[in-house]
Amino acid sequence: LWLEQMRPVTPALLELLETASASFSEWIQKLRGPGLDGIIDDSKIVELAARAKAAQPEEVTVGTVSVPRGLYDIYTKEAAEHIAVLEAQCARWREALPAEASQDFVRAAHTLASTSRTAGFAPLAELASALEQWTAFAKETPEKDAETVQAAIVDLRAMVEAISKGEAPAPDAA
Repeated sequence: LWLEQMRPVTPALLELLETASASFSEWIQKLRGPGLDGIIDDSKIVELAARAKAAQPEEVTVGTVSVPRGLYDIYTKEAAEHIAVLEAQCARWREALPAEASQDFVRAAHTLASTSRTAGFAPLAELASALEQWTAFAKETPEKDAETVQAAIVDLRAMVEAISKGEAPAPDAA
């Protein structure tokens, strides 16, 4: 989870990893030999894990936006899910042209816009909102303009990926 969330390495985390690695190696040697001679004492690892967790910043800063860690973790996970829905639904829409945008597409664009605005990522929110507003005209969109819709989703993906890495989205992505 720590790596997945791309949290920074801290001295407390390094101490935890070193202690856990040494303990695991010792326990494995005991299992290969005569066996463990009692209960495994993991209290030092538990203590270090709690210290490493406490050493993490309570906020994540992306560009000029500071977001509470919990909100950031939820936002980045759900934003990636909304992008996946937009990509899949856009592909289906393009295959069926002329066609209306699906409710899943509308919901994903709407939710991505509103959660991005709540988190403070205005450029992403504005692009997702524009995509949501476009859905009312999806059936009238000529095939040659479908690439513009696809490009907007590509830009949204790039912005979400940048935010997930703790980087401000590229200004030209929106």
